[in-house]
Amino acid sequence: MQRAEIMIRRAMSCNAVADRASALTTAWIGLDPHDRGAFVLGLISRVAMCPRENER
Repeated sequence: MQRAEIMIRRAMSCNAVADRASALTTAWIGLDPHDRGAFVLGLISRVAMCPRENER
């Protein structure tokens, strides 16, 4: 779980959307199968806590 969280943090620190997507893809490929569940859950948690861009 800790490795997955570190990889998510690194990917989410990218400013450009394309760089972030590339980093997340690379992280996914580099993870062991047993770490991928934690990666997905961590990513879902991050996205769920992000404010919506179109919300006013």
